[in-house]
Amino acid sequence: MTYLGARARGMSPGALAKGAARRVVRSARQALFRHGGPIEEAVLLRALGVGSAEALAPAVFGVPSRAWCDAGRRSSVLAALGAHPDARERAWERAVAALERRYRIFERTVSFGRDGAIDWQLQSTETDPKYPWQLARLEAAIALGQGYWLATTAHKRRAFSEALVALVSDFIVANPQNGGIHWACPMEVSLRAANIAQALWMMRDAPAVRAPAFLQNALRALAEHAAFVEANLEDKGLVPNNHLIADLVGLFVVSTLFPRLPGAREQRELARRGLAAQIPAQVFEDGVSFEGSTGYHRLVAELCIIATVFARSHRIALGASAMQRTHGLLCAAAAWCSKDGLAPQIGDNDSGRALALTDRRSLDHGYLAPLGAVLFADGGLKRPSERLCDEALWLFGEEGVRLYAALPARRGRTPQSFYSPRGGIHVLRGGGAVVTVSAGPQGQRGAGGHSHNDKLSFELHIGGVPVIVDPGSPVYGRDAADRNRWRASAAHNALVVDGLEQAPFDPSRLFALPEGARARVECFETGAQVDRLVAVHHGYERLQRPVTVRRELRLHKESRALVVTEWLTRARGSDDGVHEVSLGLQLPDGQVRLRGPRGKERLLLSQILRGGAVDEGLAIELGPARRPRAVLFLERGLEVSLEPSPTATGYGEIVEAVKVRVHGRVRTPWRFGWVILFGHPARRQIPPVS
Repeated sequence: MTYLGARARGMSPGALAKGAARRVVRSARQALFRHGGPIEEAVLLRALGVGSAEALAPAVFGVPSRAWCDAGRRSSVLAALGAHPDARERAWERAVAALERRYRIFERTVSFGRDGAIDWQLQSTETDPKYPWQLARLEAAIALGQGYWLATTAHKRRAFSEALVALVSDFIVANPQNGGIHWACPMEVSLRAANIAQALWMMRDAPAVRAPAFLQNALRALAEHAAFVEANLEDKGLVPNNHLIADLVGLFVVSTLFPRLPGAREQRELARRGLAAQIPAQVFEDGVSFEGSTGYHRLVAELCIIATVFARSHRIALGASAMQRTHGLLCAAAAWCSKDGLAPQIGDNDSGRALALTDRRSLDHGYLAPLGAVLFADGGLKRPSERLCDEALWLFGEEGVRLYAALPARRGRTPQSFYSPRGGIHVLRGGGAVVTVSAGPQGQRGAGGHSHNDKLSFELHIGGVPVIVDPGSPVYGRDAADRNRWRASAAHNALVVDGLEQAPFDPSRLFALPEGARARVECFETGAQVDRLVAVHHGYERLQRPVTVRRELRLHKESRALVVTEWLTRARGSDDGVHEVSLGLQLPDGQVRLRGPRGKERLLLSQILRGGAVDEGLAIELGPARRPRAVLFLERGLEVSLEPSPTATGYGEIVEAVKVRVHGRVRTPWRFGWVILFGHPARRQIPPVS
């Protein structure tokens, strides 16, 4: 069956009808756009109610905006930053880099110098479109706006405003409307427009920005960007995804900041209705994004934050459901973050951002909780002694600082274990450990656009440090075979049977991985002493001798042990048989050593494994030699090897690392146990046998 056939078979008649209706409306929008062409000067001026470009600045900027980015809020933001000097310094460094045209693009810095031409295509260095797209989102425009607010002299402010004018003008000239790579993806067009629009308001009092020729060109470009996005909304798939939310957020920001641009009134209503519908459609009731990816969860959370901030400041209702789901996104992120805000990787991670107010590591989700605490006045998202994040200082200024200080943090409250049956992300917590497990449906309602063959795989963080990790996804369309290697079953921390995938790849569709494993959680229990999860998947029931894979994870909190049991059983109606099995455990680095079990470890293991025959000659230390973070012990019966296996913490961010590989031939029914001990040995207690 074809991919589309398989997807359609799993959708309701109502969903299919909605998809058909979207296609009809989109065709009409595109026809109108094609007939419209570039926006003429007279049309632009008439829409803005002026007769000449000289009158644009007073007409457009005459009435202050209620948005966070209005230049009139500069003093409030500076006061907030005054109490957070580190945040001010970070913003200034970022602004200076933008002024000097040094741009951070994923794992590299691209520099063009103050006087050099910007290579918007990055033709000399890159064939992956993600890199030029990241450059052309113009997040640097926001950084220049921040520099303009932070600058202490008129000379410095002029430098930042002139740099913004040069940046935007250069892009407009080099990338004419509807042509080339930077008009290939409406999401990119939309995010670029939003960044330009906000930066213009940040510098609305700058002579360079108010200059008639530039302002007319910039406003025309915004109108053309918005018209393009409106005509090409990314709702053509059977299941619209984060791209559509990004399209709508960009339209919402531009039309709210510049409500008299041609088409802005209709675009804002289109965006409002779309966001009110799409946020609840793409975020589950428990707050987990339907993307099947923690990286895209962060992106969607930032998009929804922007929509919420603009809706509230301009008294535009997006609906209670959209607000509840936005709040939920931030609560879910808090649930899976370990110490210092480090998130696990599940599914794709292209390091994408929408809230371009500070630089952050790709796996940093910790700022979402304090930002949510202010946005929703939720003390449950505030931890004692946790400082307000940089984004909140810029978005809310002094008012945000006061609100955050007044919120009563729930003292002694730590993030709880978390279970999301529809989102497929589950968290066991305790004893300083955070175990995040992937077990549930493919993302995007079964389309699997950003999902991997990672069912029953997990990450383990101890004391905020990753110990067993997901391999990441450092490449997309540049290399199809490489992309599939990173999202393959063998790349993840789960059992592989007979060298096959949990779900087959369609080599022609790099952003599709339809349901194949049918993973689900059979048991999720959390308590003061032990958290327990049992999950199953059916991806190998298509074999000649079908088998079912089951995994149990038990996190013993006081004894500081993670106990894992693997089962391979014949599927109903089949015979037992012999299979090749392989279990990989991906490490974040190469710090691993082999030794034998010691002292108290033997007693602990004999109790924990409940009769399992531990390999008396093997213990695998994980982490630095002098202070290992954990020790891995395995039952007998399989071969063990250490293999070079790179991992990625973000898009393009590949680091050398090692994988522990356990493999062999087994006969069903088969059971295999292994244990990770962590924490100081003297503090461990023997967990109760059950």
